[in-house]
Amino acid sequence: MTGVTTHRAIVWLRPEQAGFVRDVAARAGLAIAGAGCPERGRSGEVAVGLGAPPFDDLRAALASAADIELVLIAAAGQFAREPDGQDSQALRACRARGVNVISLDPVPASVLEIAEAAPSPGAAMGQEAGQPASGLSAGTSVELARFCPLMRASRTMLDAAELLQDFGAARTIAVESYCTPAQGSLGSRLFDAMDLVFSLLGEPEQIDAACVLPQSPGSPRTLHALPAETLRDLNGTLTANLRFSDGRSAGLVLSSAGARWNRTLTLLADAGSARVGAGRASSGGRLRIFDDGYEWIAPEGTIIDSARTSPAHRKRGEPGEQLGVIAVAEQMSAILQQRAPSIIPTDYAAALAMCGAALLSARTGEGESPATILRMVRPG
Repeated sequence: MTGVTTHRAIVWLRPEQAGFVRDVAARAGLAIAGAGCPERGRSGEVAVGLGAPPFDDLRAALASAADIELVLIAAAGQFAREPDGQDSQALRACRARGVNVISLDPVPASVLEIAEAAPSPGAAMGQEAGQPASGLSAGTSVELARFCPLMRASRTMLDAAELLQDFGAARTIAVESYCTPAQGSLGSRLFDAMDLVFSLLGEPEQIDAACVLPQSPGSPRTLHALPAETLRDLNGTLTANLRFSDGRSAGLVLSSAGARWNRTLTLLADAGSARVGAGRASSGGRLRIFDDGYEWIAPEGTIIDSARTSPAHRKRGEPGEQLGVIAVAEQMSAILQQRAPSIIPTDYAAALAMCGAALLSARTGEGESPATILRMVRPG
C-alpha cells in the first residue's frame, strides 16, 4: 500500500536506481525535494526521473537541509571516504540537527576508514559525548549513516523471535541474499549478511571466500578480477564459508546480480536442543526465514509452523513481489516515525572486520581471520 506523503527528503542515487527509489518513496511516504547523483553531470537526469529539483553537491545539500526530515543515500560511491573529511563532518552535523541520514551502502565501508579516524583527545575512538570510554564498540558512534535494510531488524526476523528461541541453538546457518544493481551493491549484501551472522553466532575464527566480479565488455574470460579492500562500489557475487572455534559454521551466497530481491536465512539445529514451547510438537530441525515469512520443519519432516505473505510460486512471466521496496520502506518508515525496534545496535567494527576478512580471502585464496583485521581499530 502506498504511504501518505508526509516526509520531505533529498536523495542521492545513480540513474539506474530512479525507479527503485521512486517506489520506495511512494511506499514510505516521502516527498522528494531534491535529487543528485555521484556520477558527474548526471544529477539532472536522476532529478527528472523523480520529478524533483537537481543538486550536484551532496555536502552542500546536507548543510542546507533545514526543512528536510530525511537524506537517502542510495549509492554512496566515494562520498565520506575520509573519516575526518568534510563529507563525514557534514553527515555528523546533519544528524546532530535531527535529520535522519539513511544509506543503502555501509558508511564507513571498511575497517581502514574507521582506523584512520582520529579520536578526540582523552576519548576512546568512536566515543560520543556522554558515553563511557569503552573503546570502539557497537552503535551510532561509528556509523555515519544508518544502514538500511538490515535483515536482523526486518519484520519477519522480529516476528520469528519466539520461534528462534523455541527452535534451539543452531550450529549451522546459511544466508542467501540477492538483489539487482538498482536495489543495492554486493557490498551492501555482504555487510547485511555479516551483521546477521554476528548477531546469531558471534565472530568467526576464519573466513574462506571467493568473489566473482562483473567483467568489462571485451575482457578475456580467463581474467580473474580481484575485489578491492573496501565495500565501496563492490558489485558481483561472493560465496563464503565461516568457521567458528567451537565447531559451528555458516555459509553465504550473496550477489548484486541476482535478478530479483531475495533474502533467506536457514538455521539447522539438532532435535532436543531447545525448550519445547507451548503447543510445540518438537524442536530443532530446519528453520527458514524469508523477507515475507518463515517455515519451521521438524527433524522428521513435518511442518511445525509457517507463514508467507506473498505467493511461494509464481506463474511464468509474472513480475516478482517488490520485496526490496518493502524491506527498505518499512525500516525507513520505522526510523522516521521513531518506532524502530529496540534491538542491539550493529557492531560496525565487527561487521566490517568480517567483511574485510572475506574480501582479503578472496584476494589471497587463503582463509583469513576477522580478529586480525579488528585489531587495527581495537588494539590490545
